[in-house]
Amino acid sequence: MSYPLSYWIKNAKYLSSEGSIQKGHLYIKDGKIDKITPISNPGEKIEQCLFDASNFLTLPGLINAHTHLPMVLFRGLGDDLPLKQWLFDIIFPLESKWEPEEIYIASLVGISELLHSGCTCFADMYFFVDNIVQAVAESGIRACLSLGLTAKDKDQGLQSSEHYFKTYHHSYDQRIAMHLAPHAIYTCPPEYLSDIIALASKLDATIHMHINETKLETLEHFEKFHQQPIETLHDIGLFEQTVLAAHCVHLSIDELNILSKAKNLLVAHNPSSNMKLASGIAPVANMLKNRIKIALGTDGAASNNNLNMFTEMRIASLLSKVAENDPTSLNAQEVLNMTTTVPGKFFGDPLLGTIQENAPADLIFIENHHIHLLPNYNYISNLAYAMKGNEVNTVIINGKLIMQDHSILTFNEKQIKEKFLNIAEKYS
Repeated sequence: MSYPLSYWIKNAKYLSSEGSIQKGHLYIKDGKIDKITPISNPGEKIEQCLFDASNFLTLPGLINAHTHLPMVLFRGLGDDLPLKQWLFDIIFPLESKWEPEEIYIASLVGISELLHSGCTCFADMYFFVDNIVQAVAESGIRACLSLGLTAKDKDQGLQSSEHYFKTYHHSYDQRIAMHLAPHAIYTCPPEYLSDIIALASKLDATIHMHINETKLETLEHFEKFHQQPIETLHDIGLFEQTVLAAHCVHLSIDELNILSKAKNLLVAHNPSSNMKLASGIAPVANMLKNRIKIALGTDGAASNNNLNMFTEMRIASLLSKVAENDPTSLNAQEVLNMTTTVPGKFFGDPLLGTIQENAPADLIFIENHHIHLLPNYNYISNLAYAMKGNEVNTVIINGKLIMQDHSILTFNEKQIKEKFLNIAEKYS
């Protein structure tokens, strides 16, 4: 697909990095927002205009801080079960049947779902990394990928992770980053985690890990090691590294204190998945009070059952309000920041997730005319509480036009859907 290397987006009504709605012309060059000029500036010459954004609300692309993308194939299988039973009785046996081509197709289906609901970057932990990379490269989306590791992988898992890091980190125009991903403390005992931490230190790699997702895992760990999981992780040096900590639902006061002092930590809060699996309610308000950075994730579609970040914003805010018995808890601006500016700083370019000069040109354009958004008194409120995701009309990632008028331009979505449904017959 050919596209101009530099162009204008004129008449944009955009969300600024301060959270206010501004108006301006955006000049995109070499994958970045090179310049923003006021609409009122009569002297600015607007040439090579990609399109007129006056009918849209322009946002930085949303960021999904934790998912397992190919698991869209398992959507609707194993519903209404507790996590341990769901994982060991349903998911692990299904995953043993995977074929590499199925991972590629399922990843494209997941990416399609992300793009249609305005997500331009995601952090993933799974298997068959080469095939997920293929889907990410082809689609044009931005991603932080990792190979899920368990103790049964041992040295092979470490070798593969190092290979993937050296092969793909900062590849495809810097769109792909690679992390190391021990699955959890109950599948990766401390001695194996120590090896993973050593490799992360050697590579200067982020560690993406499920931490304290259920009460059962924290109790079982305490019975075995006589301390809480995060205390063990602290003792073996995990938090000396950059850590993406998925869930963090059950935290003791001591564990909360450890996280508050962590060197470079981002918690990925997954409220829909935690509710569906009855894992519990993460103490988001307490974490924020302790200045712990929090982003939002969907988790996999097998435990959510969708990848919609607008839905996740609404649920995260409402869940925090009822958990705290406080209607001011986790307000609209805070949950919006959890899908844009907060994870953006963590996932690469420090300006990712913002619309300002020199920021990556990852942009989504939202239709404001839908009946459920009217009368548009408060755009921030609408984004957090009223959006459904289908309002996203156009997506630009790294300066490239990826979706326009609800149609993905980088791959044949209809063809991929047909292949996906054929694959699903194997698992039905």
